[in-house]
Amino acid sequence: MAAFWTRRTGALAAALALCCLAEGAAYGLFGRPARPSASYERLSVAEAWERIRTTPSLLVVDVRTPREFKDRHLRGSVNAPLFELHRLAPKLPAGRPVLVVSLQGIRSIQACKLLKRLRPDIGDVAYADGPIFRIFQPRPARRASSDR
Repeated sequence: MAAFWTRRTGALAAALALCCLAEGAAYGLFGRPARPSASYERLSVAEAWERIRTTPSLLVVDVRTPREFKDRHLRGSVNAPLFELHRLAPKLPAGRPVLVVSLQGIRSIQACKLLKRLRPDIGDVAYADGPIFRIFQPRPARRASSDR
């Protein structure tokens, strides 16, 4: 009886190890975020702010959700949520440089990769890497209530 349990647990351990290896391989192929490539440029938050200030024809594409965009966004930016970018990408103008922004930079990397695949005619595409929230306009201060 002990040999049966030993063979069974050995087979179970081998099957578990095989599943872990398969999961690791699948993560390596499909689970990692999009990597930057030569077809779009990675900018720090300071570099992104400088490009916004110095390039008047720059189109800023915000890939956050509509709710996040409504809460706070750059003046003049266009909201194209990442989950709708495949539908909105054909409407973007081809002759303007594009800066893709998101809250932390993760969605902007993915959006750049998708944008370059959907619109190879847009030449100058960059994304802001990092906590882009620092360059958004601050919220107006709330007035203190005299009722308190």
